[in-house]
Amino acid sequence: MNRKGILILSVIALLFIIGGTVRNMPRPPFFSYTGKVMGAYLVEESVLEGKTELKSEENPGVLFEGVLLPYDSDTRTLYVPQSMSSEEFSGNLSVQSKAPDHRDFYVCAPADGKWQDKLGAIRQNYGYRLWLVSENYYCQLRLVITGTPIMSIQTERREEVELPSYEEDPDTYVYGDKEVFYGELTVFDPELSGEDYAITETRIRYGERGSGSRIFAKKAYNIDTLDGRGGSRNLSLLGMREDDSWKLNALYSDPNRIRDITASQIWQEFDAADENVEEPGPEMRYAELFMDGRYQGLYCLMEPVDRKKLQLDGKDVLYKVISWEIPDDSEIQESADLGWRVRYPIRLRYPKEITDYGEAWRPIREYLNYFYRPETPDYESALKAVDIDNLMDYSLFLMAVSASDNSYHNTYFAAYYENQGYTMLSIPWDLDQTFGDGLWTEARDHIAFSPDVSRVYIPQSLQRLHEMAPEEIGAMTRRRWEEYRKSFLDTEAICGLLLKNRDYLVETGAAARESARWPETGVSTDIEQVLQFQRDRMRWLDEYFQSW
Repeated sequence: MNRKGILILSVIALLFIIGGTVRNMPRPPFFSYTGKVMGAYLVEESVLEGKTELKSEENPGVLFEGVLLPYDSDTRTLYVPQSMSSEEFSGNLSVQSKAPDHRDFYVCAPADGKWQDKLGAIRQNYGYRLWLVSENYYCQLRLVITGTPIMSIQTERREEVELPSYEEDPDTYVYGDKEVFYGELTVFDPELSGEDYAITETRIRYGERGSGSRIFAKKAYNIDTLDGRGGSRNLSLLGMREDDSWKLNALYSDPNRIRDITASQIWQEFDAADENVEEPGPEMRYAELFMDGRYQGLYCLMEPVDRKKLQLDGKDVLYKVISWEIPDDSEIQESADLGWRVRYPIRLRYPKEITDYGEAWRPIREYLNYFYRPETPDYESALKAVDIDNLMDYSLFLMAVSASDNSYHNTYFAAYYENQGYTMLSIPWDLDQTFGDGLWTEARDHIAFSPDVSRVYIPQSLQRLHEMAPEEIGAMTRRRWEEYRKSFLDTEAICGLLLKNRDYLVETGAAARESARWPETGVSTDIEQVLQFQRDRMRWLDEYFQSW
């Protein structure tokens, strides 16, 4: 080809590129605007004149960074999480829907001084006006900026599960999910450990969780993250470990919504303080939940206590205790003989595949025989049956946070196999009855606050060891208490955590939204009674442990 032909082709190619670029550029709006916030045009209200208003309960299709935003159809409100560490808005809004005449919608908002007060608007749970505007139509919406991460579940289908008979598998028959749901989960995390905005989308399988909590109007959930083929998918959510199994705690019974997470944070301090023992508990993060176009309120996303968390392998065994009854040894033997994974209230959670049920049940049988039967065991043998560092940590933890429901019930027992024997570790779970709250049958939801600071929650295992060797166990416990009191068990350090979590719920607007969604329980942000209880409790504990 000659030079002239090459030049003509080059010009044609350049025109094609320019034309394609022009065609792909966003169309300029047909209205004037004074600025933009998160991609929304700031306009005068006159932009709506002469246009027809559209109303629908359906999600209007507003996107944030290309991902469909959570939408509450009851209040026609969109929710966008934003970082609390900056006054600047991040990300861009757009819209995927078209007007009835197939014209593009634009995301618009009237000028509002609150656009210059982002943190104030978040704290006040302020509702911005938002309009989707086309040449002939408009849609009026409300926009709330949140300071907490948001999890949005869109259910696609429900399946009933055929459970085995009680005789075949009583654990699955009683505690298995009778129905499961499949769908999509989107997680908006505006401040992932101080890093950039993170949006995670994944397929999930979920179901209701909890035995006693299922009676509450606000449900808790188990969530399994899935890949595109329905297999397990490990993901890190809200800065926690990568996993395919998650728990959503509804926080329904705590009037302040701070007990579970504060107690969990204190247990992490115990784990970090003692280098002689690994005793990790479940990490938790606040999030707000939407399900199928409805705002469901404030939750805590939790890691499970499982093989991965506790680094179990080989002959190690994990049990979960879900009530206060102590089964007879003969009853546990029956479960072993029948190949059952449960002897109420104890559930055998690991290993998943069991070839020798007698061996799997052996550690908890020995533990109960040492510490919960009338016979007095040999001290040295009983001492070897537990990790004494963990047992003292667990006891001091229960006492410091007044965990009235965890000294046996709501405890994971991890039995580690070594040198032909087992050593038992205790890990807390379900920490809502702490910091003065406890079980009262006369109270609403059977939980109420008590100002009595003199209650003892030490597990029977440590009490039995203390009875057998009071000087040795007493001295060990006192030393550990005094050491921890100089650091993370300082009274004001604990009160500071309670205040920090309360302030987070206030500053992010989550407390106000939770109260509006669940007015029968609401969120009490006045925690002076709790703080005074904790100060009185720590003074009493200082005196109590001096008597050990």
